Amino acid sequence: MLCHLHQLENWAIPSGIARNMTYTSSDSFYLDLLASHDNRLQYQRNAAYSEEDARTQAKDLVLMRASLHKFTDRYLHNGPFIMQLTDMHASNIFIDKDWNIKHIIDLEWACSLPLGDLLPPFWLTGMGVDQIKGPEYERFRASYEKFTEIFEQEETGIPLHHNGNLYSRAMAMRTALEDGRYWYLNALQTPKGLFNLFRTHLEPFYDKVPKESLCAAESPFWTPGMTSFVNLKLKEFTQYRQEVRDIFNSGKSGRPYY
Repeated sequence: MLCHLHQLENWAIPSGIARNMTYTSSDSFYLDLLASHDNRLQYQRNAAYSEEDARTQAKDLVLMRASLHKFTDRYLHNGPFIMQLTDMHASNIFIDKDWNIKHIIDLEWACSLPLGDLLPPFWLTGMGVDQIKGPEYERFRASYEKFTEIFEQEETGIPLHHNGNLYSRAMAMRTALEDGRYWYLNALQTPKGLFNLFRTHLEPFYDKVPKESLCAAESPFWTPGMTSFVNLKLKEFTQYRQEVRDIFNSGKSGRPYY
């Protein structure tokens, strides 16, 4: 369905989503994506390297869940759902000498997603999704607006009708960057980048709170017995590092660098 869920499974992290699951609303889908991030923190042995790291990640996940309805469109809660390519990046697109798209590969990641998920790609300026900040953000915004403008011209020939209503895909794109939806929906599909995206692009929408106070207040509500969970993660991380050192020292690999 989504490439990042496959990545989690490769890391022995369960997605928690049954293979025969079919969603009828966007909210249930988004909540399950958030649950997959919970599972990453829970099951990945090197997910947190310190108490502060574990609690900060937990805080971000609590706030991501609390912010769901602030950064998604309730009007699109029950559809329409449209076919989308979820692993679309530059190396999957073949063009001719005049820059006309001729072929697209990796179609196995195509699936039906909420209309709001149809967004311009983050790689328009050649940067990673969590690298778009500062001066790079202005470059990206200019490319984003140009992409949306061209898309709007193209979609006039293929209108989207659903249950008697006409939907503009470009309109959903146009507002997503400024109102935060773009970053929220990308965070849901970025296991390693969710926390940077939340802190860089979503937290600033809210009143500023001292980092230590916010973390202390929110992180306990990620899971019952948060202190015990943190202690377990630190123990797992210590064991993980020792096992990696043992592998390097065993002759099965090269010399370790500390």
